[in-house]
Amino acid sequence: MNIFWEATDLSYLGLAKKIMVEDLSEEELLKCLDIPNVTVVKQTIFRIIEKNIKNRKIHSKLLEYTGFMNDNFKILGFCKLGHFAIYALKQLGYNDDFQSIFDNLKDDDKEMVTMLEMTLKDH
Repeated sequence: MNIFWEATDLSYLGLAKKIMVEDLSEEELLKCLDIPNVTVVKQTIFRIIEKNIKNRKIHSKLLEYTGFMNDNFKILGFCKLGHFAIYALKQLGYNDDFQSIFDNLKDDDKEMVTMLEMTLKDH
């Protein structure tokens, strides 16, 4: 079963739920990173962290998503996709990139990333 190709028949919410419960391949997760929906991308990043998948495309997409800080990219409360991508960089061991980006954040954004770390440390 190829979840990515079935996604055309699913709502974004349905796809996000499938990402949560099914064991997708690395290739399928990579394709899901390109889907233009915050919920789908968030769930995909959760799975990538959970599976500890590291490669050049994931690294590149996470760096791209660190800039997604406006209100169109809210994932929960004041937390945006950009905060989550910065958190993911650290979780996947891209420490130099994490630290460089984190050090240049406004204090409110640093607080959001720190809150994600504390909230999701046992996830």
